[in-house]
Amino acid sequence: MQARSLRGLGLAAALAVFVVAGLVAASAGARARLDFDWVHFATEDGNIECIASKSVADNAPLDCVMHSSGYDPTAPEQTNYHPHWILFAHGVALKGTTPRGLGDSKPFVLRDGKTLSVGNFRCRAASSHLTCISLRSRHGFFLSQGRQRTF
Repeated sequence: MQARSLRGLGLAAALAVFVVAGLVAASAGARARLDFDWVHFATEDGNIECIASKSVADNAPLDCVMHSSGYDPTAPEQTNYHPHWILFAHGVALKGTTPRGLGDSKPFVLRDGKTLSVGNFRCRAASSHLTCISLRSRHGFFLSQGRQRTF
């Protein structure tokens, strides 16, 4: 199955993705006040960083970035465009590029070989990669330095 990207979506669907991504950014910015609602985690090597909502009641997405793909948390937000992989509980996984990071909180480290379930999602870290799925839709993504794919 081919990887889905924002280029493959219609204009309305692509705009909807960016609206939701904006909502995630607002939520990530509010995370300082709402730590109990969000989990910020990273792989053991620190290359992949994600945020996910603990809520299973809505379609809040899981959002991940990879430092090796150009993500620089120290760069000014206006100049820091980088790939994000977004997974919705009721939909497919998408790859897009946005000018935002995941906040400045220190992430929980998901050790190699461990699985983390957060809200509607399950992520498993292994040596140099991360696989995440939606427990509802069974769609997800695989991220490593050498290969990224959505399914």
